[in-house]
Amino acid sequence: MKNLPICLGNLSLMILLLTNVSLTIPCTKTGPCSCTNSQGTLDLSPLLNNYGIPRFDFIAIDGKDLNEVYYMWHPCNSFDVGPIGAPDACVNVAVCQFHSNGYYDIGLQSNVEFTDGGSNDVMMLYTTTSTARQTYVKLICDPNKEADINGLPEYPDLSYHIELRSRYACFLGSGPGPNPDPGNPHVEIEVDGLSIGSIITILFFVLLFVYTTSGILFLKFYKKAEGKEIIPNKAFWVVLPGFIKDGFIFTYQGIKHKCGGYEKV
Repeated sequence: MKNLPICLGNLSLMILLLTNVSLTIPCTKTGPCSCTNSQGTLDLSPLLNNYGIPRFDFIAIDGKDLNEVYYMWHPCNSFDVGPIGAPDACVNVAVCQFHSNGYYDIGLQSNVEFTDGGSNDVMMLYTTTSTARQTYVKLICDPNKEADINGLPEYPDLSYHIELRSRYACFLGSGPGPNPDPGNPHVEIEVDGLSIGSIITILFFVLLFVYTTSGILFLKFYKKAEGKEIIPNKAFWVVLPGFIKDGFIFTYQGIKHKCGGYEKV
């Protein structure tokens, strides 16, 4: 019985950590720019153009001069750019980088995969066959935007990151099937029931309440504690902010050290 507050404290902390883990449902690829899962279908084909040029041909990169470096991306079809036959041309690609008067293949349409983008977003991962370069395109659902796109600087591991905010990045309906509203090709459909994340969040607060209440009652009436001493496992909660701070500092210093030693290829 005397270990009950500690056990409940550890259990509550575990539940808290689990609620911060992105619990998403995998999206199964159904085409070069579409995937489906139990939430519905995600389809970028309305962004397709048929002019042989990328739908997004001058993607600005944060902190970079557009005259020196930018990305090009076409979500559904492949494209060519650059001098024909030149070694630095992009041929039959999904994503291309212009850098210092040269073009670089940073992702093929045939290699695209759909992965977890965190926060219920979907990530499109493009890879190449001849280099280690790969591109991550994060699809962020925004019903109020047609297509807002932004590029991030090249990462030390030769990965490239693009973010697309669009109504076409939202899941539609409850799976493949006819469009519920032909006049509006992208209508958000609410899914009934609680998500896994919501259930775990509710469970966490229920356990936190049980832990706090039972701990206070145990310490007050069994241990005869008074004042701040009735706080269950008080020593743990006192040092927890320090542990969190140390964790952030350690992570920041590791990232700073890694990026500080990067040299552009």
